[in-house]
Amino acid sequence: MFRMLLGATVVFGVIAVASAGPVKGPSTHVAKAPEAAKGPSGEVVGTPIQLEAEFEAGQRAMACVQGDHLPVVPVTIQVFDSGKKLVAEHRPKGDVAAVVWYPERRQKYTVVVQNLGTQEWNRLTVIIR
Repeated sequence: MFRMLLGATVVFGVIAVASAGPVKGPSTHVAKAPEAAKGPSGEVVGTPIQLEAEFEAGQRAMACVQGDHLPVVPVTIQVFDSGKKLVAEHRPKGDVAAVVWYPERRQKYTVVVQNLGTQEWNRLTVIIR
């Protein structure tokens, strides 16, 4: 009985993972992000890098960004729906950020990543699943 339940769990788990993510499948993007600048009131402002992907309704969606660690500088990731509403955001102090969300309906989402390091450019790797 246990083996049957375990087998069914594995099969349904694989189906669920295979059907989650962007409509066109997972993607990886590499971008060279310039160093951030100080804004007029002293805030750090990075140049946004925008990527678009369409996601199925109700299926787990994930986006993550990783810097090159040379040196470790802060990065951010934000996700906006087609109506420009912020649906997910992560602003860690390090150079790895990730978000997970469940789209309410099938639509295009914009993933925005930024390098907030003020010393030098950063090679960013963005994964969308």
